[in-house]
Amino acid sequence: MIPRWERGRTLVIVAPTGGGKSSLARQEALAVAEAGGVVAVISHEMSKEETLRALACTRAEVNNRKLQHDRATDAERGELLRAVHRLEQSGLFIADSGISTVAEMAAEVRKLKAKRGGVDLVIVDYLQLVKNLGRVGPRTEEVDAISQGLKAQ
Repeated sequence: MIPRWERGRTLVIVAPTGGGKSSLARQEALAVAEAGGVVAVISHEMSKEETLRALACTRAEVNNRKLQHDRATDAERGELLRAVHRLEQSGLFIADSGISTVAEMAAEVRKLKAKRGGVDLVIVDYLQLVKNLGRVGPRTEEVDAISQGLKAQ
């Protein structure tokens, strides 16, 4: 069981490749944004456009691979367009994929807080691709330092 998100709490979701971590994060981002919350999604795996497409596919319940291979039906494309419109109207912010350090992520979140009056949820997809500009050591220690830096925000 995965606990619900709580303000000020940092959760790191760990699972094998293909274990649904990104899918879970997208579902939670959509739930919070559609409930009126402000959500920052920072993906180190996908571009802003790919992240938006994945979120729209999740919301519209359309298989992303069908869209990638141009096999979506007209009805599915219509659902995707409606999903994109809802996402654009929601409190969802998708960061550009060039953000790679804790300091850059913190700056983006601060800008979003100033613009929207607060941020309810920050999702960092693929923590291991975040660069740690501090001390170098075993990767587990670096990931811990990155997690602590994010939590301090």
